Amino acid sequence: MEERTPETLALLKKAEKLKEESDARAYLNPELASQAKEEGNALFKAAKFPEAVAKYSEAIKRSPEEASFYSNRATAYTKLLAYPEALKDLEKAIALKPDFIKAYVKKAHLHMVLKEYQKCLEVYDAALRHDPDNAEVLQGVQHVMGLINGGGDGIPDEETVKRNVSRDPELQRVLRDPRTQQFLNDIKANPSSLERHLQDPVMMANFNKLVAAGVIR
Repeated sequence: MEERTPETLALLKKAEKLKEESDARAYLNPELASQAKEEGNALFKAAKFPEAVAKYSEAIKRSPEEASFYSNRATAYTKLLAYPEALKDLEKAIALKPDFIKAYVKKAHLHMVLKEYQKCLEVYDAALRHDPDNAEVLQGVQHVMGLINGGGDGIPDEETVKRNVSRDPELQRVLRDPRTQQFLNDIKANPSSLERHLQDPVMMANFNKLVAAGVIR
């Protein structure tokens, strides 16, 4: 309190960080982590989703490198409609275990619920790089493509399309591309020009992104 100089405050901050890291290491315990996970599973089955989240969070604190704990918590978050939190947990699970197909499937499902079809397909594509013949993933791809191509409720409304574009830098880049703008103008004026444009692999990829996002219907 008496020596509130920049140097002293920097040392204090460093000491606090070291203390926090030390406490976290002391808390690690894989056995207690597994116990917390099982308790979380029981609470989840009893439809006590907030309590399940708390138990899965405890498991993560005890063993933060275990991908399945994040996946389980994501499922509980999904039941609470806490989609951003669920997506963040699934991204962490995949980062810890890149071949965790179940986490990919859950993440793709969330994007589908949010009508973010392009992101959904990207997640499935990433999963197929690890397991090209996975039946659940292949069925998921077919389902999403059916939503995109089948019309009805599968087509995102205008508000959803705007949200998808605002959240996706890649879509924004595609739409700003002068070639894409020319492409969109051409097919609007002359739909028969679509086949010619799609002979270009880059335009084909851009076209698929725009269809999946609902920009092109």
